[in-house]
Amino acid sequence: MKKIDRLKIANDFIKIISDHGRRFFYWKGKVGYLKIKNNRVYYVSESSDKEVCFSQSIHRIARKFSHGGTLMSLVVALRDYINGKDQLPLNHIGPWPKYLCNGDLWGYGKYEMQKVRDEITELTKQAQP
Repeated sequence: MKKIDRLKIANDFIKIISDHGRRFFYWKGKVGYLKIKNNRVYYVSESSDKEVCFSQSIHRIARKFSHGGTLMSLVVALRDYINGKDQLPLNHIGPWPKYLCNGDLWGYGKYEMQKVRDEITELTKQAQP
């Protein structure tokens, strides 16, 4: 699969997350997205339109990224997917054990998170080579 196709799937992944629950990656009608510039993966913030290069060290990313560590690690995993290193990062969307935040790590609620998982499962079928 081409890098540009992987980029589209990764952005669809982000869009699904922004459509449910607490609507991470969404702000005032805008959804954050990934783009490729100079063969590097950037995240464009939904709230400021600023670009964060995800080809830098984690410490540099953390200073510029407007979300917490959980979403930063998800975007890093999506960057790796775009670059062809990994499969889609399904482990980032749970389900999680009950002892971890009562099984609701993102605070989306059981039913909303299940909708996210279902839609991303459909998306992974497109992502198969």
